[in-house]
Amino acid sequence: MWLTLLSMISGATCYALFLGHTTNLIQSLDSSRRQYREKLKQVEEYMAYRKLPRDIRVRIGDYFEHRYQGKFFNEDTILDELSERLREDVINYNCRALVA
Repeated sequence: MWLTLLSMISGATCYALFLGHTTNLIQSLDSSRRQYREKLKQVEEYMAYRKLPRDIRVRIGDYFEHRYQGKFFNEDTILDELSERLREDVINYNCRALVA
């Protein structure tokens, strides 16, 4: 009886830990998009607070959409952490349309 109860509790605990870890992993994969949405929300709140006219709001929205294009990371920082050879490979790959 006690062994069965202990097994059920330990199984439920392991399942909960697994589920929590998996959920955390999925959320961390989406962190860039979440930061982008939070930034846009802050900008929208600022524009509403300042009661900016619609044309300026649209221009600001277009600016942020163009600037971040759905991504919210510093490419220079990421590239600086790579080895020189790997950084050159990434830069060459990113510029392949300009070179070809």
